[in-house]
Amino acid sequence: MKDYKELTFRDSFMFGKVTEDPQICREIVSILMGSDVGELSHPEQEKYLKAIADGKFVRLDILAEDQAESLYDVEMQNKSHDKEKQLELPKRSRYYQSMLDVAYLKEASNYRNLKNVYVIFICTFDPFGEGKYCYTFRNACREADGLELKDGTQKIFFNTTAEMMDAPEELTNLLRYIQTGKVSDAVTERIERGVAKARENAEWRVEYMKSYVYLQDAKYEGMLEGKLEGRQEGRQEDRAEAILELLDEIGPVPQELSDAIMSECNMDVLKKWHKISAKAQGIDEFIEKSGINIAVSV
Repeated sequence: MKDYKELTFRDSFMFGKVTEDPQICREIVSILMGSDVGELSHPEQEKYLKAIADGKFVRLDILAEDQAESLYDVEMQNKSHDKEKQLELPKRSRYYQSMLDVAYLKEASNYRNLKNVYVIFICTFDPFGEGKYCYTFRNACREADGLELKDGTQKIFFNTTAEMMDAPEELTNLLRYIQTGKVSDAVTERIERGVAKARENAEWRVEYMKSYVYLQDAKYEGMLEGKLEGRQEGRQEDRAEAILELLDEIGPVPQELSDAIMSECNMDVLKKWHKISAKAQGIDEFIEKSGINIAVSV
């Protein structure tokens, strides 16, 4: 687990806390949308949405509404070692949009009252492998060029690793800051001050620790009763992914080590490795204490 004072803006918890500042939130959403979105309000749900079907909660990093009642869901997405999890992003965007539709369409309300929804992922990797700094998706007709469905939804994916030669300057500065931590303008300087202030917030530090424990319990102990059959493999993959995320924070993870962790099927072994990874100060220490035998120089 990453120490709270080591969190940066690209960490989801810090991203969510810093963007609670109305000015920073407005600036970021405006830069991502390419124009000033105006004053934003934060819905009363405190960024949590609940699915009706199974009672599952989804926590959103940024959920804000503009004066025209358009909704903006902005998610920070760091690279996953599991390629399948990276490929889940398109369907995650669909799921988040559907959750927002259900949450904000009042009972007996007309479908015309559905809000415009923008689901935005800031990815610290290229989500589609095309080298673009931005991928924007809208529903359109395949048979008639230029005919859009105009259902009020967009899914937008940003790639912080891309070349920014034709990108707007403010967007370039923001994505570069997320990728490298380099401050280059007034907006990124304001964000950096917000990060520094957040690191000194004792209440948020405790919340971070509690949220980590909650997420681990949700992932590995199973929150939905009666649906455990057939989930063992998925739980193993989640545990292995959590180990690799922790190791990423303390050093570069050799491919051989990543493969060894992802291929482990024994949940007891994975639990042991998970505890070691949370306390290890370096990759060498993790390899030694875990007993993983890999022929690689770290």
